[in-house]
Amino acid sequence: MPIRNRAMVLGLAALLQAPQALAQDNAACASMTGSWLATIENGSGAYASRAILTVHGDGTFSVVDSAQHQGVQGSAFSSQAGSWRCTAADKASGRTLNFGFPPRESLARSDWTLSHDGKSLSGTVALHIFAGVKDVDIARAESKPVDTFRFTTQRVSAP
Repeated sequence: MPIRNRAMVLGLAALLQAPQALAQDNAACASMTGSWLATIENGSGAYASRAILTVHGDGTFSVVDSAQHQGVQGSAFSSQAGSWRCTAADKASGRTLNFGFPPRESLARSDWTLSHDGKSLSGTVALHIFAGVKDVDIARAESKPVDTFRFTTQRVSAP
């Protein structure tokens, strides 16, 4: 097999194994996967919203928040999408992104900590908001969190 074709085959094989490797890395947190109804409080302990967190077995993470239409800092926002990884048995960290809509167009990053006690998830989410969308580089962007929220959950189970 020519070297070029061999490199392509090896690259494709690595890409196909990446989700499997991530799933193995996240095996200690398998009990965290699924959908969860969260109650979210702001840093002062006041009710902020409810949300549906979905922790996917492939390492992706999605969030739909009841306050999306009301927004943060005068701007409604989109659902969140991102990824998570297991950091210890029944503990994980995640990062999601979402867009703020006009009049204050923005890109937001939420940094999550998650703990599973055998029955429910709980943790924190630090919200960072960056003005604009086009020129924000999330890998380099630094900011102080707008707020750090706390959440508790209950599992959403099939009937």
